[in-house]
Amino acid sequence: MVEVLGTFRVNKLNFWGANIQYMLLFLRDRLLFVKVGGQFADGLTSSGAAIGGAAGGLIGAAIGYKLGQKYDKSQREKKVFETATRINRFSEMSVDELIKLEKANFEISYNKITKIEIGKSIYSMYGPRTGTLLIQGEKKETFDIAPNQDLNFCVETVRNLLADKLVS
Repeated sequence: MVEVLGTFRVNKLNFWGANIQYMLLFLRDRLLFVKVGGQFADGLTSSGAAIGGAAGGLIGAAIGYKLGQKYDKSQREKKVFETATRINRFSEMSVDELIKLEKANFEISYNKITKIEIGKSIYSMYGPRTGTLLIQGEKKETFDIAPNQDLNFCVETVRNLLADKLVS
């Protein structure tokens, strides 16, 4: 139903609230931001030391840390699978269905965008990232490009569809 011409993941950083992870879908006439996760969707924080500390002492912390690492890894793998499954469903849905999927989902029409800037930046106060994405339109939207993505791929995706609006 939706023809996706390009995609990559971005994070909307909220200083006073939880961050939101979006799959940015490039459609024929608009950008569509579809929420795929919240604050910790890319990776859970290791809770092992806290678990071990509750078990008691230094030995308990060491054992708990190892157990916590295994638990965190299994949870990350489960979350990655759930997110991939959800993203695969996007192509079977209409734009209206995608917008209504989450109240945080939104779209920006290409004709409302005056400029797009992409910058390289590997770290922010919120953690690792690939770069930054700034979209200027009716209002200014700033995102982190989620970690573990190729920045050149992100730039080319934007350039292929919005070359006239991309500021280098």
